[in-house]
Amino acid sequence: MITREDAIKIADEYLKSKSEKSKYEFVLLTDAIKEFEYGWIFFYQNKKYLETGDEMHLLGGNGPIVVNKFDGSIFKLGTARKPGYYIEEYIKLMGLKD
Repeated sequence: MITREDAIKIADEYLKSKSEKSKYEFVLLTDAIKEFEYGWIFFYQNKKYLETGDEMHLLGGNGPIVVNKFDGSIFKLGTARKPGYYIEEYIKLMGLKD
């Protein structure tokens, strides 16, 4: 089992890697981390938007990510519905509950 701090490092490394392939610099919103039974949900935003507040730099469609509490794997959530819906789908997909 991994710790919250490990999960933050995993999510941060994932976003750094994603940033290298993008014109944006993705930043974790550490004050918005949500824990649930099987992991943590991480939200992120474009660094330039966070620095300036200019909506031109606001990301859209950047669904949160889950870091699995047991193996550190990453799962991307969608944006069309509330995170709870995707968490239930994640739990089913991972076979964590019947």
